Amino acid sequence: MAVYDDAGDLAELPSLAAWQVVSLVLGGTGVVVNFLMIVLLISTPSLRKDFLLFTVMTFGDLTNSLGISLMGIDRLQIYNEAMETGVFRNQTPWNCAMKPFNGIRIFGNMLPPAVQVTMAFERIICICFPLFYRNVYSKAEKPIAAACLLLSVAVVAVGFGISWHLGYRTVVKFDCGRKATFSKPYTTFIYFFETIGYMLALAATSFACLRILAMQSKDKRSAHLKKTRCYIALTLMSTVLVALPNINSILEAYLVTWISNVISRPALFALMTVGDLANSLAIGLIAIDHIQIYNEALETGVFKNQTPWGCAMKPSNGLRVFGNMLPTTVQVAMAIERIMCVCFPLFYRNVYSKAEKPIAAACIFWSVAVVAAGFSISWHLGYSTLVRVECGRKATFSIPYTTFIYIFESTGYILAFAGTSFAWLRILAMQAKE
Repeated sequence: MAVYDDAGDLAELPSLAAWQVVSLVLGGTGVVVNFLMIVLLISTPSLRKDFLLFTVMTFGDLTNSLGISLMGIDRLQIYNEAMETGVFRNQTPWNCAMKPFNGIRIFGNMLPPAVQVTMAFERIICICFPLFYRNVYSKAEKPIAAACLLLSVAVVAVGFGISWHLGYRTVVKFDCGRKATFSKPYTTFIYFFETIGYMLALAATSFACLRILAMQSKDKRSAHLKKTRCYIALTLMSTVLVALPNINSILEAYLVTWISNVISRPALFALMTVGDLANSLAIGLIAIDHIQIYNEALETGVFKNQTPWGCAMKPSNGLRVFGNMLPTTVQVAMAIERIMCVCFPLFYRNVYSKAEKPIAAACIFWSVAVVAAGFSISWHLGYSTLVRVECGRKATFSIPYTTFIYIFESTGYILAFAGTSFAWLRILAMQAKE
């Protein structure tokens, strides 16, 4: 067996060992909590009947927690041995696959997203196709649960097949991570499956919730809304805690070099994406608010007009203005950065390239300042003015303010496009001269 010895790594062993204790404790806690939940779900007849898929998903979370605990124990042993001997002993893929935590973790990675997607579509079918759900789908819960289990086992089996094919010929890192054990493409598939699965489940469950809110009958709504809200909370937590970190893992595995070449300022690009996310979230909140308004009007027969300050208190308006301002501001900053880099390379290298954080902070500050100005206008209008029920931006913040937002967005995007095009043509001209 090959030996790996690195003094820098050896010096970090005490802190690494401490982190494995944390993994062991957290994983063990997850095992206990999920085990108690499974016992509760199985021992209660009504829960066993209505929450079979939830029980299967909990079993997947239990196996994932168990895998994390076993991984912590294994790596703690490796680090303790290295502290005694002064060396790390590298492994082969098949040796790593024989360690139980790898297969258990893959199973625990696959099963919960598969079940959550199934649960989300079960809600959609229940709401949109009630007759088909009652006659067919509701009777197929056990086969669906079995299919989720079979898919997870099949993916684990494929991973072991890859590891067996790699055999003892390839030497991999001592800690036996999933990439080292099952290959980089296979692990990337796991990341993609988890990420897309949780996001798809969140989107489908959110659609089901909106569909329920659109129902005219309050009795029908209350019958479905409680379970769907529970699913939304579950899929949202999974997306935030699992899917988004997995995106980071995919970027680290494949796209870091590509991003650094294509995107000159990754922090600014990330900031622009935050602005787009805020804008998208605001549009979703507006849709929910309008559905509630229209449902209330259908029941009462009247629309209740609003005041500017009452509209401003709805989170969608401020969030949307922030989402309008930030991406535009960042794109202009990125275009100017490209022009500086191409036309004034010395100034760019010595000054501008070191100012990424202040530039990002200035973009955020400008966007927040514009939102604050809008709220001050709305507060000045107060409760004395009546506006339309939908609480649009013109009604909330005044027509001149909203016109400024439109002009800023339009002019900003045009300037960003013109500046980036100029920088690109300048680069082509420089290449032609060379």
